[in-house]
Amino acid sequence: MAAVIIDNSTLSAVQRLKGTAPAPSSYDAQGDFSALENFLMSLMFYGEHFYVDDYKPEFQEQRLREFDYCKRIDIAKFPYEALIAQAKELTDGLILDIRGGRVNSGLIKEFLESIGLYLTAAWHMRSSDFFLVLKILSEDNDHKYKYSPLTALIFNQLSHVQHGKSDPTCNLVSSDGYDINESPGSVDGKAVDGQVRYFAASLNWLTHRASFYTLVSNHFDSAIGLHPIRHNFIVRWSEQKKIVQSNKLWRQQLVKFFSDEMVAAVNSINAATEPVAVGIELPLFTTWALGKTGNVKDAIKFILEMQQKPECISIRRHFDELDHLRTRQATAAFKTTMNKLRSAIETEARAMQNRYGTTSGKSSIAMSVSAELLPIPKLGVSGKFELPAIPSFGPKKHLRGLLRNITNDVVSFDSLGTVRNNLLKQVRRSDQFSVPALEIEEKKFFGKQFFWKRPM
Repeated sequence: MAAVIIDNSTLSAVQRLKGTAPAPSSYDAQGDFSALENFLMSLMFYGEHFYVDDYKPEFQEQRLREFDYCKRIDIAKFPYEALIAQAKELTDGLILDIRGGRVNSGLIKEFLESIGLYLTAAWHMRSSDFFLVLKILSEDNDHKYKYSPLTALIFNQLSHVQHGKSDPTCNLVSSDGYDINESPGSVDGKAVDGQVRYFAASLNWLTHRASFYTLVSNHFDSAIGLHPIRHNFIVRWSEQKKIVQSNKLWRQQLVKFFSDEMVAAVNSINAATEPVAVGIELPLFTTWALGKTGNVKDAIKFILEMQQKPECISIRRHFDELDHLRTRQATAAFKTTMNKLRSAIETEARAMQNRYGTTSGKSSIAMSVSAELLPIPKLGVSGKFELPAIPSFGPKKHLRGLLRNITNDVVSFDSLGTVRNNLLKQVRRSDQFSVPALEIEEKKFFGKQFFWKRPM
């Protein structure tokens, strides 16, 4: 029976939607909706569920009670610090790098632009001083509603981080080559706005945790259920750094899955003989469960009940067979069997939805990935560890999980209709904190100077 380790960012998103953790006053639910959908898929498709217990100490007991159907992994029972250090090493240098007002070419730039964020920076006057601020480049100023959920996805990465663990490191260079980082305070009436550091720290945490959970998947031979904002990064990271062992064409097709070419990429991946990924069209579990129950808390209970239904048990059996099959040699014969299993999973999922609840008619595509990692140096770990009894998929050194296109989820959020009301019914907004929202800079004003603005 396959197991999944769910990241804390996903659990925090679920708590915000359940109202058991406060949401910021300027709350955008689109990213949490995508995380909830991925969470419900994890509950349906995996037999056992775990999480790494490195959340804020003051809230660990609450999380243990609230997610009592997930098993806690004590960080003292496995080489946690060694994996943390190695994750940092693997993502070292992947920081926000802005030169002359534009994000420098590289993986971070590709990742941000893949989710529709084209950033710029400039000096803007506030209270007689100039501050370096981040803005989003756009054709016009009418689409702040479109970008706010996307920037919130980045900023929310730090919402559950213990104080002192965030790293605001970034590279800021003016158009004349001056290193702005060398002057962290106010110099000659200029200072770096706190939002820049906050955004940089959020990005650094996102890349580090995506790397950490990739290593966790490898260490425990288990699937990982990550917040979908991290899926996009992992795919681009693996494509550029070749973290997974697979041919270049497959990696490029998976990158296309996180673009406007999603459907074409899925068709291409499913038609190829490469066994690493399989695209599966599924009912949108969130709309189904919310339509049946009326709120997020009861929707999760409903999905947990569905776990025991024959159709769901059959789905997990097919899913296990699918993953074991792709650990073998990639041949056309295996691909034929894989596509039969994929079709069986889709059929069982639709049958279950039709039998146990009203169907919304909505569906989404998830990408099931099982990719062998490149050789990773042995961890320098001493001492004995009592490893949790996590059922493994089989051969070690694989990255496994279900991937979602979060940008597609954000765009389709408005089409949920009345389900959105059910999704937000238990949300508890707090005036005690808020998530920053980057302003829009029309492209025609990029690089222009005014009395209240100077180019970087």
